[in-house]
Order: sequence, then structure tokens, then C-alpha cells
Amino acid sequence: MESGNHGSKPHNGLPEPTGEDELEFWKQYLIEHPDNKMAWYLLGKAYDRQHKPGKANYCYMQAGDVYRAYEKKAIAVEAMPEPLQKLELAQPDESPRQSDKRKRRRLGALLLIVLLTFFASSSAEEEHSEVAGNSLPELAADNAPHAEEELAPAQDMEEGAEHEQYLQPVGDSKWGIHLLASDGTALEDDRVSAAAAIGRVLVDASNSAEHTLVVQANAAAGGNRQWIQWINGMNVLVAIDRPDRAGASRVHRYDAHLCECVPAPLPNAHAAALQTWQRAQEELLVAMSAAERHGQASELGLQHGQQLTEDYPNNALPGLTALMMEQLEWITLGEDVFPSEPTGRDVPSSYFPFHTKLQLVDTGSGAAAAAIQTASFGSSGEQHQANPAFEWKAPLEIIVDTSVHKLAVVSGSVILRNYTVGLGGELTPLGEFEITEKVRNPNGRDDGDFGSRGMTLSDTLYAIHGTNEPESIGKDESLGCVRMGKEDVEELFDMVPLGTKVTITRGVLPDQEMVPEERFRLPSEAQETNDAKVYRWL
Repeated sequence: MESGNHGSKPHNGLPEPTGEDELEFWKQYLIEHPDNKMAWYLLGKAYDRQHKPGKANYCYMQAGDVYRAYEKKAIAVEAMPEPLQKLELAQPDESPRQSDKRKRRRLGALLLIVLLTFFASSSAEEEHSEVAGNSLPELAADNAPHAEEELAPAQDMEEGAEHEQYLQPVGDSKWGIHLLASDGTALEDDRVSAAAAIGRVLVDASNSAEHTLVVQANAAAGGNRQWIQWINGMNVLVAIDRPDRAGASRVHRYDAHLCECVPAPLPNAHAAALQTWQRAQEELLVAMSAAERHGQASELGLQHGQQLTEDYPNNALPGLTALMMEQLEWITLGEDVFPSEPTGRDVPSSYFPFHTKLQLVDTGSGAAAAAIQTASFGSSGEQHQANPAFEWKAPLEIIVDTSVHKLAVVSGSVILRNYTVGLGGELTPLGEFEITEKVRNPNGRDDGDFGSRGMTLSDTLYAIHGTNEPESIGKDESLGCVRMGKEDVEELFDMVPLGTKVTITRGVLPDQEMVPEERFRLPSEAQETNDAKVYRWL
């Protein structure tokens, strides 16, 4: 297998093996410097010279980019003349935690070699892959043209996991979701992350889902910021079907760039399951954002979910869905709640970040329904990282960008909505505000100057509201307020609770709209009108 720069000695500042067995020298060096990729490359070259390609291949895999740089090619996994042979270096004493981490890294590397081979070279025949004595479930590939590109595996699966958010399927769930947060520009990194996600599914004994979707969340640029695009930004890369836990797992590819094939159209059932999961995540995020804002305003914290749906002026939300009520029961009962920092109160200082494991189950009508299995809040503790669930890192906020006439609903780096709005030019103030009042049908009308919904900003005359002049949307015709279309303002009213932070700024949001076909709506349970006040927003 030895090729490339045969005559060069690319030690890159490493010590020269003098008067010692070359293999033993580099093995001993790697005991003290296990992450040195150059040393792994040189050990692989030493094994190549002794005609031990299996061990050489393992070293080259550990060397990763260094191998590609000097050999000017990727590791041709399918061409290996003998099975990959894992090296057991004598290790200094390490803690059980360090030992477990090293085992996970090695297993991840082995899985990536098998799965990247699958992405780089697909056939219509079923294959059984066995690497270093570890049998993996059978992969039955769809019909597709042979992909020519060879990919070098990443050093370990944990690197790909940094970008991965996982909905853990449990119980008798039908669907599971792996969400890869990516900008969609680093094709090889996407392949590595997708392969790592498939590897997790195949070896996860707790995964009882019949279908698991590996989904990529694309990025949207706004000014100098990169956002993870939530609406119209989810691409299903692959679907893994395993209806028979003892049988083969069939992997269907739906992204042409990922597999360099001609993918089949995404089945309607897959698209519907993804939409159900997204809607469920939105409901949970809205509920937790409302709980967070309530906790910031109350010394006692949230005692029960109905506190969020009280009548005006305490109408944080119009109502709650069954899933939201189920979520709020977790935090009010105190189950699996981990405060992010110690406080003198008997309530968490923050419910964020939070992650919730869901079941997506078949309703019998061709649709899926979501139910909560476990939830934890205000902690990213190590005990949750073995099977991390989808994690929201921050409560909902509103950003208004006056340079592009857009209002966005965001959570951390995720942009969930991006509406076109009307503004007042220089009359619209820049700065930070919060929603201090929410009113339905201001001044007793749903078709008046302020439309059907209004949200006051920091007890001022500035507000986010509807309008009876829809032609002013996208223009600077208000006296400073933020005008929205009817469907947009009614959806926003349901999504953001009292206390939501509002930032009015410039140059941070994308110019394209991001709104779903089916709008977010909550049941109307609270009395949210205010006939005692005449509104004179600007």
C-alpha cells in the first residue's frame, strides 16, 4: 500500500528513531502522544515496510488528513488487502472514564470506515460488513450508480457528534430523527457526520424505531451571522429501515450530493414524520420559553402550566396543547430537572438548555403523533451525552432587522421564522426591549389600525402589531412600530410569551422569508382582550 512521497521523511519536527527498532520507537512515542497524526502516519509507513497492510491501514486511518496530504489520495478502504487490524498500544494508567472514551473513539473509527465505504461505493447487492472482528447489521443498499469518490475517514466519531443533535426513539416508537447541524458546504464533513449518525443507529440497542431519518439542517446567512434554518431547511439524507431487529437494515439514500447517485423521491410518510417532529419540537420550545420567562418574573417559579394561560394581562400564551402540558408536568413535578447553577430558590435558575426524548408513533391513520418519554432541563450533564436528545440552548427571542425589513423568531443559532414587516425607517428605534403586554383585537376590532393582535414593547408606545394597510408591509410607513401581516402576527402572538426579548438592529438576518405552509396555532383558552384601554401605538 505504500505510495506517494517514498523518498521523503516527513517527520515534521518529530524525533528521529536512532539505533532503535522503528516500530517500537513510534509505538512508544504514541503512548505519550496518542493524538499526534504525523506519528500515526510514520508508524503506518513502518508497518508498510514490513508488509503488514492491516496494521498500516489502521495507522493511516488515525493519521487522517496527514495521510492525504503526503500520499495525495484518500484511504481506499474497499481495496484493503486484509481486514483492518487494531493496534493495542501499552497505555499508562487511566481512569475508567478515559478508558471508556478511548473505546468509543475506536469503535467510532471502525464504524466510519465501514459506513464511509458504503457512501463512497454503493451497489445494488446486499453486503455484510465485518471489521476487526466486530459484526455490524447488514446494509442493503438501494439501486444507484457506482460512486467513484473515495473518502478518508475521520479520526473518531466524536468529532462528527459535535454537530449532531439526536432524537432518541424509545418504547414502541415508529420514527426516530438524527439532525445534523451543518452549513451544507463541507461535503466530506457531511458524509462523515452522516456515517457517524448511521453507525449510532445500527449499534444502538435502545433504538426500537422502525424508520430512522438522518436529516441535515442547512444554514442561512444574514449579514455576518450564520443561522441554522428550521423552516424549509431540513433535507433528509438517508432513511434506515429496520422492521426486523434480527434481520437486515436497509439504508435508502435521498441526497444526490451525499451518495453521488440518483436518489429516489422522498416518500410522503417520511416527510410527514419529519413535519410532525418539527411541530412537536416547536410546541416544546414555546412551552419552555414561557416557563423560562415566567420564572424570571416570579420568585416562586412555575407551579403549574395553567399559570401560563391566565386571562389578560397575565396571558403569557393563549393556550396549551396536550404535548406542552405533558412537558410542563415534568418541570413542575421536578422530575429529571437539573438546575444549571445553584440558587437559594427551590426552582431552577434556568430551564435551558433542555432536551426531551420523544416517541413518534403510528396513529393508524398514516400519520405520526409525538409523546414524551424523558426530559431534562437546565443541564448538559455527562449522564445525558451517551444518547443525547435534541437540545434547545436558549428560549425564544425576536430579532427585527431594519436593513432587510425582517422579523425573526430565533432560539440560539436556530432561526425558526423570518417574516417581512413594515417599519418606520429612522423612527423605528434600535435597541433591546421585551414584550410586556399581549392583546387580542386591540381597540375591540380585528380589522382596525392595529389588526387582530398587538404586543407592546417595554411599556412604550412602540409595538409589534397587525395592520389594515397590508400594502405597507416591507416599507417604511409607520411612525416607529413594527407592522405585520394578519397570518404572521397571529402566528407570532401564539409562539412568543410575555417577557420575550426583542432586539431591533441591522445587518443580522437573511433576506428570504421563512414561514411554514401550516401555521403554528395554540388553542384559545385565555381571555386576551382589553376593552378598558384605547391603544395609540405609533
